[in-house]
Amino acid sequence: MEQKVLGFEFIKDMYKDDPDFYEDWLAQTEGTKIQGTKFFLHKGFLFHGNKLCVPRGSYRDLLIKKVHSSGLESHLGVQKTLYILQKILRPKMIGDVQIMLRRCSISQSQEFLSADPTHRCVPNKPWEDVSMDFIIALPRTQRGNVK
Repeated sequence: MEQKVLGFEFIKDMYKDDPDFYEDWLAQTEGTKIQGTKFFLHKGFLFHGNKLCVPRGSYRDLLIKKVHSSGLESHLGVQKTLYILQKILRPKMIGDVQIMLRRCSISQSQEFLSADPTHRCVPNKPWEDVSMDFIIALPRTQRGNVK
């Protein structure tokens, strides 16, 4: 069975102009194998191991933006966004993700809140906020006391 993703085919034409993947793409198209490389072509797409190489451009930016701002946990940080994008190889991808997240106004406004999650929990005066933990079903000693 073969699957196609609409709008994905144009990536094949972008390798020839991409500064990151041009040499590896050219070597694979000409049949010149570079010793020790993990790059290979499959149906016109360049892969590094099992990871798709996505050239620079608007499609790569769209992928980063979609991963960053969609799903149940939207507007993820740099590390979580990179973790999800691990299926895509992109040299210096951490830099691309950082640039994209700096452009995201929602992430920038949430950065203060997530930087120190305890800043909202500090009371202004004594006895303003009191909490208790109830611990039940503790094991008993041989004399019947709670340990």
